[in-house]
Amino acid sequence: MSRSNLYGVLLVVSLGLSLVLVSNMHESQLPKFLRSISQVVPMVPEPELICKDPEQAPLLKLDKGTIVHQLNNMNDWMMKQAVITTQFELKNAEAESWMAPFVGQKVRMTAAGTVMAGTSLEGFAEKDIDISADGKRLVIHLAATKLYDPQIDERLTYAKAENGVFVSNEDVRLSEEARLQAVTNINNEACKSTLLQDAADRTKVNLEKLIKSFNPALESVDVVIDAGTCSVSQ
Repeated sequence: MSRSNLYGVLLVVSLGLSLVLVSNMHESQLPKFLRSISQVVPMVPEPELICKDPEQAPLLKLDKGTIVHQLNNMNDWMMKQAVITTQFELKNAEAESWMAPFVGQKVRMTAAGTVMAGTSLEGFAEKDIDISADGKRLVIHLAATKLYDPQIDERLTYAKAENGVFVSNEDVRLSEEARLQAVTNINNEACKSTLLQDAADRTKVNLEKLIKSFNPALESVDVVIDAGTCSVSQ
């Protein structure tokens, strides 16, 4: 290889190395003799980091079928419970096997039960959902709240005889008649309380927050639910 050819090869290699350096270095890092080359060879642009305001995010399209599906199996959000205690006198002590030593005496029962109030999503469908034309406002209509049958808590059930003898929950076994009396009394107390309204308020607040979390771009979410009514048994 002649000397002129050798110089030519070295020149090509030098230019190649220069191009590699220029393409991978910021202009401020380049030696002065390469800055002129960087003005000719375009630098590789750094990726632009874009931070968008969440309020400017595109609104997700709401679909009534999707909302119905999301709200199914969510009755825990629609419930409120209370423990109510009732007292009543046993009218038929002979029916209670544990009452043998107290037959003929007045026996006062104390029983407690957990009462649930809420609304059921059974039958909830797309007809119960209103979406504004621009998709930014949502209204959901739910059935009024109602009381569910109380569950007697055996641990909080006991009796006290006329002579002052206390009968613990380990010994007390409610007959069917006494249990029905306890359930009736607890239902009556629940009916006279604010439990139905509390359940409606709790459902409205919690469900509106939940639905808004599904789509933060919504301007408003309104859950329409009324407190149901019940009658006190005589």
